Amino acid sequence: MWMVDENGKVIYMTEHENFPKMIEFMQKLMNEGLLDRDWAVNNTTTVNEKLSSGKAIIACSNRTGTLVTTPVMMESLGLDWDDLAYIGALYGNDGTCTYMRTEAINQVTCILKNAKHPEHVINWINIKQQNQLYLNIGVEGVHFTYDENGEINPINPIFSEERGNSFWYLNSTDEEAFAKQWPARVRKSQAMWEPFDAVTNYANKHTPEIFVPNTFAFMPSLENYAKYNQSLFKSTSDFVLQLMAGTKKLSDMPTFMKDWQNNGGDKVRAEMQAWYDEFYGK
Repeated sequence: MWMVDENGKVIYMTEHENFPKMIEFMQKLMNEGLLDRDWAVNNTTTVNEKLSSGKAIIACSNRTGTLVTTPVMMESLGLDWDDLAYIGALYGNDGTCTYMRTEAINQVTCILKNAKHPEHVINWINIKQQNQLYLNIGVEGVHFTYDENGEINPINPIFSEERGNSFWYLNSTDEEAFAKQWPARVRKSQAMWEPFDAVTNYANKHTPEIFVPNTFAFMPSLENYAKYNQSLFKSTSDFVLQLMAGTKKLSDMPTFMKDWQNNGGDKVRAEMQAWYDEFYGK
């Protein structure tokens, strides 16, 4: 929801010049019947059910979703792999396309201050990293094989049974090696691998320039951000739903933004701007 413009100013999604264009396009889809009338109340379960039953022909999903929907569609609708297609990165009218990278630190390994031999912990972590392939993926010929391209191909069901969540045992990783090992987890199912390969792998191989860094990926916890950001997101989400339902108009944007600013938006922006300027050395 937060981003930085070309001048280094922190802005909210609703302040971007293309926000009204996005709303107008979505309203056009709604008016033409291309967007589900239940869009405002749909959730992951209902979307999966509609796609699986043939009540929808396209849905926004992820590989976990396709793991659910694809087998059902093949069984109940008589589809095969050639009947399925996946939409990758979309380009704007000006020919540009950008997608924000998923970047984050989701866990940190700590050593207690009163540990008598902290060096042993570091040595243990180093040993685990040296055995990363074994811990993460398993034993060649038992848990996985290499295909003709040198990519790791899991052997199921033993891979899922014995290495399904084994990456949680890694405290640190050899990132270059891990990047080659991790896709093996997606290859556990063709229903997961097909969209991942057609969209994510394709984009990384053929159009890597479209990916941009997440400016705030490593931002620490900020007081006002923690206090207000969730409610700001909720109010924005509600406003978009009202725009789609026709109970609000884009001409109501100034009133919405004034309320947004007074309800913590300006406080969060100032806080994030200060962090951005310091972190990126403005």
